[in-house]
Amino acid sequence: MAVNTWDGSTDTDWDTAANWTTTGVTDRVPTDADDVIIPDTSALNNPTLGANGNVKSLTIQANGTVVGGGYDIIVHGEGDGSGGTDLYAVKNDGIISGNLDLDIRTAAATRYDLAGTSGTFRNVTINHSSHAATLYTNLVISGDLTITAGSLDTRSGSNNAITVGGTTTLA
Repeated sequence: MAVNTWDGSTDTDWDTAANWTTTGVTDRVPTDADDVIIPDTSALNNPTLGANGNVKSLTIQANGTVVGGGYDIIVHGEGDGSGGTDLYAVKNDGIISGNLDLDIRTAAATRYDLAGTSGTFRNVTINHSSHAATLYTNLVISGDLTITAGSLDTRSGSNNAITVGGTTTLA
């Protein structure tokens, strides 16, 4: 496992290794073994997907922006990028620009914070039989929510709401 942090030093292309700083290994485009951190990008190039991306976990920090381009980020695990104990598959405190989809394949009980400060994820798919997600904020999806396997919990007593602009499909 590595922490892979966007530095945007070359351009906006998510798939350019020189745009990333990876701990413990040669800088690389994120893989399903990486806790990915998008820091405040207000003084950096914003990462823009040109194809589907794979991550272990995704953290978008305050003022961090990810430009979707109509592609998926496929999430395979959980983490927090700092070695802490609060593990999230996705923690968004930043900005989603354009159409960005999440395909969550985490094989564990995990947390989500998808709210961010601006923009929404378009389509969200939960797709692993042993996945048990707990929302820690309201969830707004501009497109479809699909649960093909696993579960989604709004935390009893928390009043977290789910708003889906498209279709909700439960398999």
